[in-house]
Amino acid sequence: MQNELKKNGYANATINTTIGLIKTIFNFAIKEQIYNNNPFKQINNLKTDNKRLRFLSIDEIKKLKKAVKSDEVIYLFVCLSLSVGARLQSVLNIQNKDINYDENYINIYDFKNKSYYIGALTSEIKSILLSKELKQDDYIISYTKGAKCEPKRIQRRLKSVFDKLFNKGLDKNDTINRVVIHTLRHTFASQLALNKTSLFTIQKLLNHKDIKQTMRYAKLTKDNGLNEVLKIFDKI
Repeated sequence: MQNELKKNGYANATINTTIGLIKTIFNFAIKEQIYNNNPFKQINNLKTDNKRLRFLSIDEIKKLKKAVKSDEVIYLFVCLSLSVGARLQSVLNIQNKDINYDENYINIYDFKNKSYYIGALTSEIKSILLSKELKQDDYIISYTKGAKCEPKRIQRRLKSVFDKLFNKGLDKNDTINRVVIHTLRHTFASQLALNKTSLFTIQKLLNHKDIKQTMRYAKLTKDNGLNEVLKIFDKI
């Protein structure tokens, strides 16, 4: 079955999810004494590579912001995602009461790690939000009077923008190079690394529990040790 799905162009991660669902159905059938065994029990997951390498350049960021400027909600979402590096669910969860306008930071809830951390409040985002006269409990990404926005609405809108601007000619299963919403988080961290931000600081800003998660950005940092070597041995 795995081979057939691969022939039909499905990614390994999608195949694993499908097989996992079938296993669950059979296990339930066994529990309810509808079926005697699970024929999918011995099937192992296929190897997956979920590391997205793609991030946006400064010019691409400007191009993206220009493309969504006419949609106030999407524009705010893009600006927020790029400046705090939070995941989709975390960005949509931000309420006006989570923002400290005096100290210019945002309290963000990380659903993956089940903890709060802080992100920067840029002057542009601050100006947009203050012009809205939001109530404390209002969600800042909202199409209807402070109500929380559904993820699918953001995903559908941005998919068409990403495909038009960045994904032409790329296979739909090319998870490494295609630009998706999570690319905005990767862009946040990658641009920090390119601007000589320490990996420890990037770890804090992404709310990574383990520095190993942040090490993927090490190759982008300018601090490769060469300058330190030259400072010493060029004098000898």
